[in-house]
Amino acid sequence: MALKKNNVLKLSTLILAMLLFFSLFNFYKVTANFDNFKEKSSEENKLKQSQLDEILFKYDSLKITSTYNASSNTDELVRFDTKVLENKKNNVVNSDEKTINTQIRFLKTVIDSDSKQLNILSKKIISNKKTLNNLESLKQKEVKVNAEKLSVININARGVKIITDKYTRPSDKKIQQLRVCFTVEGNEFVKKGEKKFYIQVVNPRNQIISSESTFIELTDVKLVYSAKVEANYSQKDIDICTYVDLEKSKTIKGKYKINVYNEFSKIGTAIFEHN
Repeated sequence: MALKKNNVLKLSTLILAMLLFFSLFNFYKVTANFDNFKEKSSEENKLKQSQLDEILFKYDSLKITSTYNASSNTDELVRFDTKVLENKKNNVVNSDEKTINTQIRFLKTVIDSDSKQLNILSKKIISNKKTLNNLESLKQKEVKVNAEKLSVININARGVKIITDKYTRPSDKKIQQLRVCFTVEGNEFVKKGEKKFYIQVVNPRNQIISSESTFIELTDVKLVYSAKVEANYSQKDIDICTYVDLEKSKTIKGKYKINVYNEFSKIGTAIFEHN
């Protein structure tokens, strides 16, 4: 029985000790929070006092300036000065809060105004970009229309041999001519009339084949060509074919480049492979 009482006493003592420790811990925590709150409140009061002093200083400066510029408002300034001094004596913080709120509203107004101006500038930039794109498009169309440049498609070439006697065949296996055909595309912006087309054949050694040394020259520009053909152009598609006499010494196996010129302007090119 005595042992049971002794255990109960020990348990009670332990519980009391834990309660005491918990109470001391809570007391220390509350004390620390109170000190922290006290320090924070002191700093806030100093900050508010500093802001109030700054507002009063600005007001004093404004009052001095206003005295020079508008002497007729003296009575009103005196009344306002008296009111501010009374608020300062009574430690009224509401005036300070109203001033801060007024400044915040002013800053919001400035930000909203800047945002509106930014939106206006953005719209102007977008509008200017559209205008620039339209001008570029018109410029490209104008260049295309005013160029009056012909174009050719479906350029093809085929090697042929000249047969003088229908009963005999030439022993030389090399081709003697190229039959070059192409289509001139119709263009309503190009004037109708006779057009001259020059065919230039360039062999794999980058040599221009020109059996009769044919060329046209304008000031410092010289165009060596292999064959010339003329056609009556009526602003519609027209198919043209002609033969190019090959030079035996320049006729080799490989890839040939076929260039088509209208005057001095290249209007088409193709590749012919001779095996």
